[in-house]
Amino acid sequence: MKLWVAGFNAWGQLQPSEEDETPICSFPDNIYTFKVCLQKADKIDILWSGVSSTLVDVFNKVSIIGSPDEVTEILSQHPNLSSCIALAGNDKVAVIEDQSLKLYNSFHDYKIKNGIDANICQNIIQVVANQTSFTALSSTGDVWTWGDPRYFACLGRDIQDESPASVPCLVGDLHHLPTGPIIKISSGGYVSAALTEGNDLYIWGGRMGHSGIFNDLKSNPTPVDIEGADIVDMAIGFDHILALTSEGKLYVVGYGDCGQLGNGLKLVNNWCEIILSPEQCQNIIKVYAGYKTSFVITD
Repeated sequence: MKLWVAGFNAWGQLQPSEEDETPICSFPDNIYTFKVCLQKADKIDILWSGVSSTLVDVFNKVSIIGSPDEVTEILSQHPNLSSCIALAGNDKVAVIEDQSLKLYNSFHDYKIKNGIDANICQNIIQVVANQTSFTALSSTGDVWTWGDPRYFACLGRDIQDESPASVPCLVGDLHHLPTGPIIKISSGGYVSAALTEGNDLYIWGGRMGHSGIFNDLKSNPTPVDIEGADIVDMAIGFDHILALTSEGKLYVVGYGDCGQLGNGLKLVNNWCEIILSPEQCQNIIKVYAGYKTSFVITD
């Protein structure tokens, strides 16, 4: 497997330095086009990506790349937690604990276990966050959102007395979809996305006074057409999105000021295909996104 990276690299969070990793690339600053930074025979996985560090699992060995903050340090000691915790930009936290969802007003409250139950009577299998809101996914494909009412577009649903912004409530527009239930969610910046069992991608979000990271971004979940392709994976960073098609094609959209689009462009308003290596075909199997970083895993 190979790990390809692009984007913000001020703390070396895209630059592994373990002695047994080959090849090792030395990047002085941000990485504006995708480059291989890590190569292993069997397994590479991104567990967590923060502003200044990345948590990587290489053949069941967990390593921190870059300058870790408190969250990354804790997750490195409890790597299984990385897939169960979400931290919003306003410091609020949501954690899946024993198949239920716990909410905390801050990471400090999480550490001292001063939280409340979200009262979602379903088996929650994924939770993600952006700057102001959370999105949770149940095993039945139901999607719940909650967050700051000032950023209502991030919720993907109406705010009413019976469904306030601050309380987890169902996103009705993601029920009974033509291609089946939701199987994966992602969130970052002021945008969220959901992927159906039948490979359709729905995106929603935005904030008042700012242009969206791509054309036609709306406050309700809207299906996205990328060259008519089926989407098998996707990831959202602070202001960019990656999408992987069933044909193995990689598309990006959004801002690329730190190189996170992987094509050297500072802004892409419409989905743009990225070729990792013109000389050699690459079989992409997963995509990830951090703050202003992008990760692509090939086999």
